[in-house]
Amino acid sequence: MSTGIQSPQLYCLEHKVKKTYIKGHAKSTALLLHELRFTKLTLSIPKYSSCEDIWAHRKWAYRQLQSQIPIDNYVALLNADFALCDRSAAIYLRSYYSWNYRQFLLDCLLECLDGPLATRTVAHYITIGRILWHAWAANHLWIRLHIGDYSACNFTISCVKALGLWLQLAERVFVPQKIGLVVCSDQQLLDIPELQAVYRLLDLCIPNQAPSYSHQLIMEMVGIFELLFTEDLLRLYPDYESIWYHYRNATSLYLQYQFGTIKQSRPISCWGTSLVNHVDEVWPQMQRDLDVIGIQLTLDDTEPARGIRGFSENRECPIPLTEAARTLICEWEKVRHTPGASSETCLNSFISTCTTVDRHRIQYEIWLRLQPEYLDHSRLLP
Repeated sequence: MSTGIQSPQLYCLEHKVKKTYIKGHAKSTALLLHELRFTKLTLSIPKYSSCEDIWAHRKWAYRQLQSQIPIDNYVALLNADFALCDRSAAIYLRSYYSWNYRQFLLDCLLECLDGPLATRTVAHYITIGRILWHAWAANHLWIRLHIGDYSACNFTISCVKALGLWLQLAERVFVPQKIGLVVCSDQQLLDIPELQAVYRLLDLCIPNQAPSYSHQLIMEMVGIFELLFTEDLLRLYPDYESIWYHYRNATSLYLQYQFGTIKQSRPISCWGTSLVNHVDEVWPQMQRDLDVIGIQLTLDDTEPARGIRGFSENRECPIPLTEAARTLICEWEKVRHTPGASSETCLNSFISTCTTVDRHRIQYEIWLRLQPEYLDHSRLLP
């Protein structure tokens, strides 16, 4: 077992614990819980908060513990570890291992939903759903306070994908029991504040819709939230590559949900003709619910359409293309079809003399034009 805190990075210490566990020299559950407490204490020290071995040892303990305690207790431990990650990241900014560990927590929660140990009860799904929705919403504030953190952007997209899976899996549990994931008046679901905010926004956007929303429609709204959030950051920080990176990921995910690249049980509405148009109409009433999910836009209230213009029929990035950028893109379109020409080489040669903002804007525009969903819907072209 752990014998001290003087040298927590020594691999031999972790190896000793694992040998003790495997040989059964200590009560398994007690040993593993002790290791979780020990590593939590160690990670609170700035010197060790970015130690790869400690994070890896904690993952090992959780893998062994999963089958030894009630799944509700296991989920509670996983939930508490998100706060541990927050503290570690605050101590050591840009801590890759801390963000990697968050992804591990997400994976464990999803295993609890659909793995061999899943209890498949309503309360079980509600508990995990509450954790996933909160993790997604809370991460928006972190990104706004730590512009340039690629890991945080990646984790947000992972949360969105996890929410999509949770909604799909939950329908299998709720619908057969006639509780109804899609029934807005279900008090159990409305106990999740972030999901409640999504329902209210859907009610605003589609007032004549029956009181039921499929998981596809909910995820389409989540995709709109991500684009709103990222486009607002682009207006504030147009020269940050991390924000453009997140914008590409958010756009890609939204296109997939909207056009059905991520397989759905029914067709999703097309760009510029459904939910996205309604957002423009209810903009003044949205901010309160956007605050619940961590999205605080900085747009002028007197120009609400400015914040939603990206969702009109002629979809545009919030950072307009300059004439010089448009010229370069036209030249790139001609050259990239030349036999033997390298698309990447051509692009690099064209943008090498651009400003930082123009370079990011051109890269996004070219990336967008190469997306299958974009190519299949020519009316999206500017």
